[in-house]
Amino acid sequence: MKIAFYKYPAKAAWYKVLHHQLVCWWTHGRYSHVEVIFGRNPNGTYMCASASARDSGVRFKDINLVPEKWDIVDIRADQAQALAWFNAQAGKRYDYLAWLGFLFREVTGSKDRWFCSEAVAAAIGFSDPWRFDPNTLYTVLTRTQP
Repeated sequence: MKIAFYKYPAKAAWYKVLHHQLVCWWTHGRYSHVEVIFGRNPNGTYMCASASARDSGVRFKDINLVPEKWDIVDIRADQAQALAWFNAQAGKRYDYLAWLGFLFREVTGSKDRWFCSEAVAAAIGFSDPWRFDPNTLYTVLTRTQP
């Protein structure tokens, strides 16, 4: 199974990547978003799933995962389980309140809303998925995989 981590090109205009830069600065890493990859389409895009503020919540989306913007990590996880999780959660709203939990730990989110790394962590079977920002999830997945 593959997981894609979003990094924005260094030459992008600052105002286009302000959210990305803030997330990366606060979480001490280079990633601001994460997607589960479920397959490659004939046109070269990938069928992905995550929770996205831009898309209002949990969704499936075809994405062009160009290497300048994405790092892809192979993991050992049950893809059927992850697909079932995303099918069950599709359409649930983005969890802005939980996202603030990265700034203020006493803030907790909703059991019916998700942010990207929380959704991915839950889909691949992690307990307490709300604890994972994109950079923490990347670190855990790359340090625990063979």
